[in-house]
Amino acid sequence: MSGLPQTQPRGARVVHHAAFLAALVVGLVASFGCRGAIGERVEDDPVGPRTSDECQKPLQTQLPPVYRSLTGAQYATVLATAFPSATSAVEAMPNPWLLSEASTEYTTNAGSLKMMLNGTNAIAAEARAELNVEYPCLRDTPGDRSCLERVVDGTLAKLYNGEIVASERDSKVDYLAQLLEDFSFDLALDTFVSTVMMSPRALYRSEMGVDNGDGTSTLTAREMADALSFQISGGRPDAPLLRAIEDGDLSLEEMREHGQRLAHATGRSGPERFVSELMTIGHMDDVFRVDGDEQDAIPDAVKDALRAEAEEFIRRSVRSGGPIVDHLLTSETAIAGPLTLPLHGVDVGEVTPDEDGFYVLDTSGRPGLMLQPAMMALLAQREHTDPVKRGNFVLSRFICFEMPAAPPDVPALDAVDSDMPMTVRERLEISHQDPTCNTCHRYMDGIGLSFEAFDHLGRERTLELGEPVDTSGSVNVRVASVDGDLDNAQELVQRLSAAGEVQTCVATHAFSYVSGVPADTSLDTCLFEANQSIAEDAGGDIVEEFVRILSSELYRVRHLDRVSPYTPGEVPPEPEPEPEPE
Repeated sequence: MSGLPQTQPRGARVVHHAAFLAALVVGLVASFGCRGAIGERVEDDPVGPRTSDECQKPLQTQLPPVYRSLTGAQYATVLATAFPSATSAVEAMPNPWLLSEASTEYTTNAGSLKMMLNGTNAIAAEARAELNVEYPCLRDTPGDRSCLERVVDGTLAKLYNGEIVASERDSKVDYLAQLLEDFSFDLALDTFVSTVMMSPRALYRSEMGVDNGDGTSTLTAREMADALSFQISGGRPDAPLLRAIEDGDLSLEEMREHGQRLAHATGRSGPERFVSELMTIGHMDDVFRVDGDEQDAIPDAVKDALRAEAEEFIRRSVRSGGPIVDHLLTSETAIAGPLTLPLHGVDVGEVTPDEDGFYVLDTSGRPGLMLQPAMMALLAQREHTDPVKRGNFVLSRFICFEMPAAPPDVPALDAVDSDMPMTVRERLEISHQDPTCNTCHRYMDGIGLSFEAFDHLGRERTLELGEPVDTSGSVNVRVASVDGDLDNAQELVQRLSAAGEVQTCVATHAFSYVSGVPADTSLDTCLFEANQSIAEDAGGDIVEEFVRILSSELYRVRHLDRVSPYTPGEVPPEPEPEPEPE
């Protein structure tokens, strides 16, 4: 995801942070075998989940003590907050390397680092002007150590994560003094700010904890405050949150209070980003794009509008509270823009936009985000629907039933030979008769075919090739609350929404997003049971789930036998030597 752990790092991987990826993937998948759903062993799967009786044993998903890299969105929030006048430069900064939307990407390369350095240099030039205003002593009394100490204290407080160590502060004061002595005033300040921005202390936050003496460490109150703030608001802890940890503790009630406050105060909260990644909204640009060629049926402006309405739906759903699964699957309102109203089957003259310029539509017959044009177009092909893609999406996102990638030699659905026009359903039935194909398609196709009332552009339809559309389907994942025959997709989403296992699946995705661990939800019953408790306690509210994940023992207690390059509590070393200005 995106933050869901399916996204792979971009570019050549030449710098690896092994501690962050240490032995956390659970289980193997046999060729053409399908992994289990919600703790159930699946036929043909040689690797089964652990049973409940084994859950007292250490979870395979135990977290190591780590220094956690910021995502691009988090880093941009830190910079824009630290230097408001540099907001334009921050927005223009490339987002190439480990600072991606995916919380599980921890690699970078030399080319990306150069792009990053160029971006920080532009920001530093803007930041310099702010420092001149904030600290007039820099020009009035150049070289005065007390002035330099104030500059360093203020800059590190804005950009460094965690507590500032005295030795760090003193070394930065000496470094700034040396720069001012050796170079011009402007170049010295630019270099100092760029150095701080590129420091590991600005790019990473600590999840090392304090050694408990029993092979584990527990995150400190400051580390918990950092985790809560970065995961909810995308930035560093604010003054109210820092005051809450002055006694060295951060209770669940305090985390809930500040988590809800931060979620509603920020422009786009972490839970909103998670739900967007869960629904793969960021892939809207790729709709109908094949090898750089685009289908004119959905121009870029309409794609942008579809993404905007989906993001707005998610924003309103998260902020209104309640079970996020219900919003995604059974909400009776939808959000549309003027460009997308035709895809919703609504004439612009029939509705009035709200104060944000969106149209709020009654969707009692087409509930939830899942059945809206944005999702149906996202999960389709250029010229026809794609039941396989739609079925696989439901399996992975809502049932935690992971399918292996299709073999590379699988022919396209259009390749089915026929002298007569054939519906998508008829083509699927022919192409998946092969027992090898049916091993996995028996799970996907029945779900995906229930969406056939929505064409490849997400429009409702009743006919295909002049005949009534067949919307029947089935779910067969050995989960009693969702299994059975279906009349249509409306029945599917209602059934999914009512299933506690689906709430737990989404909570498990949230755990993976928040922790950065690519947890194999289908093979570890223990992790699934832990997240079932989190989902139930949170009532399905995604902000509350974030808070309860962060406050859980699964997250707070780290296991020192996991690979980690530093001693718990130790500050990661600065690069040596300090970079010289060009």
